[in-house]
Amino acid sequence: MWNQIKQRPWAVAIAALIHLLLLAFFVVGVDWHRDVGETANAIEADWVGDPQRVAKIQKQMENPPPATAEQLREAQRLEEEHQKQIAEQQRLEEERRAQEEQQRLAEEKRKKALEQEQQRQAEQKQLEQARLAEEEAKAKAKAEHAARLEKERQAKQKRQQEIEKEK
Repeated sequence: MWNQIKQRPWAVAIAALIHLLLLAFFVVGVDWHRDVGETANAIEADWVGDPQRVAKIQKQMENPPPATAEQLREAQRLEEEHQKQIAEQQRLEEERRAQEEQQRLAEEKRKKALEQEQQRQAEQKQLEQARLAEEEAKAKAKAEHAARLEKERQAKQKRQQEIEKEK
């Protein structure tokens, strides 16, 4: 870097001069805007008009001239566009309502199907419990019957042993 400064001392001098000029502008505060001078005084005046002319203008404002054919066509076109927009908004609203109704019906159908499935499962569970209870009762009755038969057999055997002892 020092080599470059030694090779071009004039570049360093120009850079220093530009910096000094900028510093001087900031310190002194050069005004870059030119003053135009005093502004003209506003004139205060009252408007005085011809009463007949004023009445004529007011009458024209109250009763505008009839519309031209082009203005009527434009007004009719704007009215048709407005009616189309209203019809489109109504159609979109009806579609939205129909979609909401379909969603509501689908939700009700889903809930009803879920309730029916739960009811079917509950009934199936009750039937299964009833079947198990019936099987249990049959098994218990069979066991009791077998026990009774065993007692009768043992009693019969005991009697036969007593009869044989007596003989």
